Amino acid sequence: MRCWKRMMVLLVVGGWLGLLLPSAGLAQYLGEVIWTATILEKETGPVNPPITATGRIGITRAGGNYYSVQGYVEAPDPMTFSGGGVLLGDTLYLTCASSQKHSSESWRDAGTMHIELNCNTLNGEFYEVGRDFNPGARQFMDRYTRGTLTRTGGISTLITGQAPASMLLLQEK
Repeated sequence: MRCWKRMMVLLVVGGWLGLLLPSAGLAQYLGEVIWTATILEKETGPVNPPITATGRIGITRAGGNYYSVQGYVEAPDPMTFSGGGVLLGDTLYLTCASSQKHSSESWRDAGTMHIELNCNTLNGEFYEVGRDFNPGARQFMDRYTRGTLTRTGGISTLITGQAPASMLLLQEK
């Protein structure tokens, strides 16, 4: 009788694990988006002419409408960022932490970035609020940056709905 109870417990636990584990494996890397980031405004006001840089971001669907991202802005001293967000309607809302260490100067930058992307075009806008530190001068500086993101390569669109993770992003043809 004890053997029968153990076998039933194992079957029940195994059944639950069988149901739960496949959903734990839904996270899937969907691809990279390449943008031209255009800085239109800083803490001192509009930037004229605007400053541009190339940004790259890898997108992973964590499950449901939730995503995680990692990326960088191409520069001699790249700015890296990572974070997560949610797809609501036609917009992917992301919040990312960013950092950069300047090798030619002693500045160390850290910030929080908000990104909104249209899921049909993967174009959007961003703003970042940062606090930087110069260890040599023992000085802090606050900063603000706002601009646009224009997709120039990589994956081309987010598909909304309950499609499998492999179908949520379409590869550029």
